[in-house]
Amino acid sequence: MVAYGLAALLVVGLPVWLVIRLRRRAAVAGEPLRGFGGWLALFAFLLCLGFVRYVAELVLAAPDVLAALDNAAARGPFAVVGLVSLATMALYLWAIVTLFQRKRFFRKVYAALWALSFVAPFCLLVLLAVPGVRVDSLFGDGDLVQWIAGSIGMGLWYWYLCVSTRVRNTLVN
Repeated sequence: MVAYGLAALLVVGLPVWLVIRLRRRAAVAGEPLRGFGGWLALFAFLLCLGFVRYVAELVLAAPDVLAALDNAAARGPFAVVGLVSLATMALYLWAIVTLFQRKRFFRKVYAALWALSFVAPFCLLVLLAVPGVRVDSLFGDGDLVQWIAGSIGMGLWYWYLCVSTRVRNTLVN
């Protein structure tokens, strides 16, 4: 078991160490870090992947939402949840556009997306006004853990966006 861990560390760790070493050497040589490379490329990919995942979740939830709209008591709360979902999707899209346009205010847009994604699950609580809806039907088993982990992850990425030299040199418009 230990041998597999050491082999995995060697297979993953050695290339990562070499890449870091080469990048440091390039940075020392005077080549400024800019453009979509390194961690910024990973961040851009994950941001786009998050948007696609969010849209896919909305599409998959659409039949259930449409069926629930037959209940007159559910229309108001579902309108609130739908507006928050559309706002989140629009903010995701705006963040992606501003990132690839290399806008300086991208950090502020991403901070707003982070705040909205932290607050959005609380908007589901308005559905408790619908008769027959319980808290356990709103949130699944791993939803709380996923929400906390996602918020922490977005916070770490925001920290990276604030301290990275590559980000500072790339977001110049």
